[in-house]
Amino acid sequence: SLGRREVYDGLRRRDVPPMPESALREALVNAVIHRDYAVTGSQILLEVFDDRVAVTSPGALPNHMTVEQARRGGAPRSRNEMMANAMVVRGLMERRGRGWLTMRHAMARFNGTEPELVNDERNRFVRVTFRTGTGVVASGGALRVRADRREPHPRRSDLMQHLDDAHAGAERELAAWVAGKPDGREWRVLLVKDVLAKLRVVLWCPPDQWDRGRTEVDQELRESATVFWSGSVLQGRTGGHPDAGWQKKVWAQAVPHDEGDRLRVLERRLGKTGWFEAPDEPPWTAGGRGARGRKAPAIVLFYSFKGGAGRSTALAAAALQLAAAGERVAVVDADLDAPGVGSLLAGRDGVAASSGVVDYLLERRIAGDEHALDVGDYHHRHVTDSSASAGDVLVFPAGTFDHRYVEKLARIDYGAPPEGARHPFVSLLEQIREDLGPDWILVDARAGLGEVSGFLTGGLCHLHVVLGTLADASWRGLERILDRIGGDRVRGGRPQAECLIAAAMVPRSDQQQFDALVARFTDRAREVFSECYYADSSEIESPDDFWTLDDLDSTEAPHVPVVLPYEERLATFRDLGEVAEPVLLGGEQYRQLAGRLRYAAGSWEGNGR
Repeated sequence: SLGRREVYDGLRRRDVPPMPESALREALVNAVIHRDYAVTGSQILLEVFDDRVAVTSPGALPNHMTVEQARRGGAPRSRNEMMANAMVVRGLMERRGRGWLTMRHAMARFNGTEPELVNDERNRFVRVTFRTGTGVVASGGALRVRADRREPHPRRSDLMQHLDDAHAGAERELAAWVAGKPDGREWRVLLVKDVLAKLRVVLWCPPDQWDRGRTEVDQELRESATVFWSGSVLQGRTGGHPDAGWQKKVWAQAVPHDEGDRLRVLERRLGKTGWFEAPDEPPWTAGGRGARGRKAPAIVLFYSFKGGAGRSTALAAAALQLAAAGERVAVVDADLDAPGVGSLLAGRDGVAASSGVVDYLLERRIAGDEHALDVGDYHHRHVTDSSASAGDVLVFPAGTFDHRYVEKLARIDYGAPPEGARHPFVSLLEQIREDLGPDWILVDARAGLGEVSGFLTGGLCHLHVVLGTLADASWRGLERILDRIGGDRVRGGRPQAECLIAAAMVPRSDQQQFDALVARFTDRAREVFSECYYADSSEIESPDDFWTLDDLDSTEAPHVPVVLPYEERLATFRDLGEVAEPVLLGGEQYRQLAGRLRYAAGSWEGNGR
């Protein structure tokens, strides 16, 4: 055992392990089964330092494995196969080839650090180091560990506390405070973060304890939240009191704190409502049958965190590929801040519909259910010279880009509609399905973290085509989106929203360099999906309903990219007809993209997605 770790938050002490036991167990098990027992005079070494824990095993990585391969996980390569099998039988190993991913996930959740792996082939040892960020002193045969609060530079006393520190400190103090009160629902705290990030509290407690409780909460938050504390403590009401109704409603809306349900946190926001009030499920099951017996179309979102990834072009290519196979495709330009796909897939003589998505969203909210809207007023049929198009491409542009466009855009609300009403965007999708009967609905989203992107990535779509590049800035954004459609849902006990990733703008002037870049992108995708999207099958009740770490070796898994190489003609064309036949329809990469869409849609039929 590593002993006892005492973390002090102010005057309060919490006992926590100095590092996750699961990570240490995995390191020790791997050290035992992968060590080279031919190396004499050396033993497996466990070292505990002030700021780290290290496990060293004699022998280099087995079977010519590299550090990068070990980091990625995958196919197991054990030096001692019988010993590895014995560990599995005894329950000390859950999955072969997943050791490093287990350690990474455990440390990421524990303190946000990454284990360090050293493979010293010259001196013949492997060392895994875990950064604990703690101070360790001996105490009565145990390890006494204090939280290391040292800062690299002295902090001036007159500097204001950062918002994140204030909010985290307030939650921590209130969780500990209410946990010290008698059990039951008499003592509850609602922490409200208002639109200016100030903190307010609603406190439920026995009436004869109200003055004392209010004073204690105020003292706690004056110290922990400083200038972010508003000083407002409202008395929680129950029964027939006039305030009991709204207080019950906001309590239900708030999120339980990790330390227990007697503290809940409610966020109030000025904007970005699309990120927090988005539909979390599609309006219908893809592949099912509607009232008229038609097969329900899949809603497919095309998204990229950074612009310039070729997202709209990829969507246009997918639409043309599907139409060439005789299918009817509806295209919705939801990149309302920078519309483009509507003009890219123009109608006859380059003309687009005069009204579009912006107009529909505003008019539907005003009209409600009392007045019908003719969906034909908001779209045009893409006309192409291609003889290969046997189906239809029906395009809903953003709208007419004139002096009134911004005024309309400023009036769109992505927040939740009134109770009992449908959001206008959901109404648009349902009307497209009922009136036009498409096989597919392809939606072009805004890049970045805009309102509409948050609304569309909450779970409304059946499939998310996520385009990324090798740039770190692109991956940082994609991590957030993958966590939104994957990790967040898994933590809530729900399967991930389906997705596939595309490696965009990969230069291919040199085949060797092209192959190396694709391999680099694939490795990064494997790593990011493991952290942000895939579930651990040992931690969920119905693994067959989820994408899990066990799927990492599947060639059809979401992290296996569709590769969309850089194509110079797509950067210089003036009319889609110049590139439709030779590139968008003739390019193997876009045939593969359409094939992956069909494969995903086929896999949903029968499983309820």
